Amino acid sequence: MLAAVCLSATSAAFAQTSAVPTVEISVRIHTEDPALEIEGQLIVPARARPVESVELQIDRRIRDLEISLVTPPGSATVSTKGNSAIVSLATPAPPGSPVTLRFRHRITANSTRSFYIARDGILISGESYRWFPLPSSYRRATGRLRFHAPDGVTIVATGRRIGTTDAGGWVRFEVTDPTTFSFAAGRHEIYTSPGEPAIALHLMKARPRAAERLGLIRRILTVLVDEFGRYPHADLEVVEMPTGAMGGTENGTSLEGFVVVGSDIIERAGLATLAHEISHQWWTDSVFAVGPGAVLLTEAMCNYGALRAFEGIHGERAAAEGRWRGFPGESLFAGGRGHVSLARAGLDAALTSMTIDALVGGNKGMLVHDLLSRTIGRERFKTVLRSFARDHAFQDTTWPVFVDAVRAADP
Repeated sequence: MLAAVCLSATSAAFAQTSAVPTVEISVRIHTEDPALEIEGQLIVPARARPVESVELQIDRRIRDLEISLVTPPGSATVSTKGNSAIVSLATPAPPGSPVTLRFRHRITANSTRSFYIARDGILISGESYRWFPLPSSYRRATGRLRFHAPDGVTIVATGRRIGTTDAGGWVRFEVTDPTTFSFAAGRHEIYTSPGEPAIALHLMKARPRAAERLGLIRRILTVLVDEFGRYPHADLEVVEMPTGAMGGTENGTSLEGFVVVGSDIIERAGLATLAHEISHQWWTDSVFAVGPGAVLLTEAMCNYGALRAFEGIHGERAAAEGRWRGFPGESLFAGGRGHVSLARAGLDAALTSMTIDALVGGNKGMLVHDLLSRTIGRERFKTVLRSFARDHAFQDTTWPVFVDAVRAADP
């Protein structure tokens, strides 16, 4: 039964790193002359062999980088080239001993999508950019973040917020799950919805229908928790940011524990976009897909989440219309009819060969997941999604591993 709707795949063990770096980062935010002053400490996990050097990945926009060795005792030299910094130890760290480094640098005004530092807001994506030094062999870390910003500027970041602003004016976050670190800052009006998880809506200006928008987000999240299982982060914060932070678009982006959207999505209560980005909290910001077919566990799964949210809020008839014609206010290609149009134009391809950002893959993949759920049964498919999201939280995985999980549920 399953073979009729599921891409063929062969399972392969996917290696996981047993330990990740630990970082403690302090960020001073300047808004008048936009810039970030960053300093911190990085603990590189111990290895089974002596360590003579550590290669760090750094973004090319980092300025005045300083790196010093804390442990093991001794000295080190640092050389930089492009996006890399090589720390060479005068005396190698013995096997089983971690390497601890201190770092300091700054980043000035910038207007790249998700690497935005300006007077009207700041958005830094750790998924896309190495805004602090991290070993080349790692993508994730645990640790703590703290921020100091001018009065009236609010901070949203990866991790669990530790209390409120302390006596020194610092806002602190603790990151206990291995992940990438991101944050946003701006002058926002904040609306909250207590619950499990708590939801906060950060708006660039007060809006009369803010409570209604917050209620919509809660309804979306309720549907997605039922579909994908327990929400994997400390809370959910939806943050309105300037169009420049979104790369000149009015869409959205999802980062670890929060979602960023443009003003248009807030104004028109874009259900499909909100549901898609919130779905990313499971499928990318927790479970991270790599290799052929990754689009099916990222954009396609998030489109499927949007479809389920649309059905949960507006009913099956509206969802059927969305499957065929696309969601109201969204791309005309985000449905079966749109996919047929793209295919007739020669833009179709096998899903396992599509990139994660492929428009065709996200929409075609949504229909694949929907057909798969109908074939093995909606409740059985939910069970697969919940257990898979739980078992692979904050790890890398592949499409073949997911295929095997579905096959096991549909013998």
